[in-house]
This record gives sequence, C-alpha cells and structure tokens, in this order.
Amino acid sequence: MASTSAWMPSLAFTQGFMAGQAVLLCLFLCLFRYCFMTSAPSSRARRQAEMAQRIHTLHTSLEARSAPPTYARVPYEQGVQACIDDLIAQVEYDAAEPESLGWLNVLLAQLLMTYRSYILRTGARIPSDELPSSATTEKAAARLVFERILNEALQNRTMNILDPLTVTDIDIGCRYPRCSHARVRSGGTIEVDIEYVDALTLGIDTRLWLHVPHYRFGALDAAMCLRVERFAGTLAIDITETDVRVYLHPGFVLDAHLSSVFGSKSKLHDVPKIEDIVLARLHLWIKHRFVWPHAWHIPLPGVAT
Repeated sequence: MASTSAWMPSLAFTQGFMAGQAVLLCLFLCLFRYCFMTSAPSSRARRQAEMAQRIHTLHTSLEARSAPPTYARVPYEQGVQACIDDLIAQVEYDAAEPESLGWLNVLLAQLLMTYRSYILRTGARIPSDELPSSATTEKAAARLVFERILNEALQNRTMNILDPLTVTDIDIGCRYPRCSHARVRSGGTIEVDIEYVDALTLGIDTRLWLHVPHYRFGALDAAMCLRVERFAGTLAIDITETDVRVYLHPGFVLDAHLSSVFGSKSKLHDVPKIEDIVLARLHLWIKHRFVWPHAWHIPLPGVAT
C-alpha cells in the first residue's frame, strides 16, 4: 500500500502537466484561427480584395528593403521589335561596327579539330593496300570511317545493282572556316558571313551490275572523285519560342569539281554531264536542308516543342 500511495502523486503530476499543455494548445489554436483564419467561405470579391491587400503588403516590404531600379522596363505587350530594341540598347551593341568574331573562329576551329582527331582515333586498323586513301595514317583512318558510313547508308537501298563502295581517295582538310561581319537585322535575326576554303576530297570506286536479261549479265566499273574547294554564304540565326533556327540565305557559293571514269576495257573520262548532275544534286541537297525557308532546328532545352 505504501508503494501505491507513493506512485499516485507522480501520476497526478503527469496528468496535470498533460492537461495544462492541452489547454495551452487549445488556446493557441483558437487564437490562431481567430486572427489568421476565416471561419466561413468568403465571396470571390472579398478573396480578391484580401489577396490584393497581401500583395500590397509584400511590395511595400520589398521596396522598403531594396533600392529602386535605375532602368525602365519595356513591357512585352509593346511587341517583339520593342523588346529587341531594348535588348540591343542594354548590351550596348553598335551596328556601325560589326563584330570580327575572332572568338567564334577559334571555337569552330577547335570543334573541327576535335572531329578530325576523333576520326584518327576511330580508324585504328590501317589498310595495307596502295590506294591514295591509305597514303598516310590520317587518310587511312578517315577512309575506314567514311567507308563504313557510306556503305551503311546504302545498305538495302541499291537493289543489288551496286557493289560496296571503296574509298579510294580522301582528304578531310587542314584549314578552318572563318566567320566575319556579324550584324543584327530587324526582328532580332543575327547574320554572319562565313567562308571555308580547303581541299575536301572524297573518291569512291564501285561496280554497277546489269541484271537484264539475267542476273549479273554485265558490270560497269565506276570511279568518281569529288573535291570541294570553297564554300561561302551568309548564315542567319533566329531564336523562336521553341528552338533556334540556323539557315543559309540564297546565293551561297559552292566551288567543287568532279572527276569520273567509267568502263573497264574502254573508258570514259570526265563526262561533263555526270559532273553537272552530281554537282546539281549536291546544291539541291544543301538547298532543301539549310537554305531559307528550310532550316536546321535546334530545340531549346527545357521547352516543350
């Protein structure tokens, strides 16, 4: 009985302490509800008025703790051109002094040099033949890469009339493109003059099969070598809401030459019509992919397209 009577005061103290905490919590909740919470659904007008009051309080507090801006904001409602004019003014762009773009030339040169180095690392197995495309380690490595790319692109598309391609000569160049005379046009379009002078060379050799009147009735040996010596044009860049559009203006310059040899016993050298057809197709390929209104679209990261 003595132990029970000693335990009862401790229990009474604990119960009293818990009851006191519960009373304080109830008082706090009642006070919080009365001061900060609404007791009944309010009307839309009242909610908007209360929200406007809160916003006013926030703005007043921020303006009191921060310095007022020294610049004028151009509302987007004034249109794209007004925003672009404001952008040009803020970055202090001077249209009378076009950029030299030396930094961009260095960046493009490093990028192209990286691709050339990648080709050298990829072509580890060097062919042992005596073709011009195997004359140096660089040519041999590039030959392996381009042979694989070309033959994979033509796989199941030639209807068995074309043998696998052999790259007989190749030169991936040693010079770099040069960009100059950058300017900003109306609407925010950025234009850059670009010129690339080099001796890009690709020679291929294959065999065309004739399957009439029977399968592999005859074959025509064919060899062609294309050399691109100069490309020049005006590159334009537009930034839209979803992507970056890069395209060429019409009137670009592509200086290229094609040599060809057809036949085995009797040979046809440099048929002019063949050169005209191939170069016309090359111009058309560039025009249909990169010349306005066609463009290279680069999606902006994080923006739904």
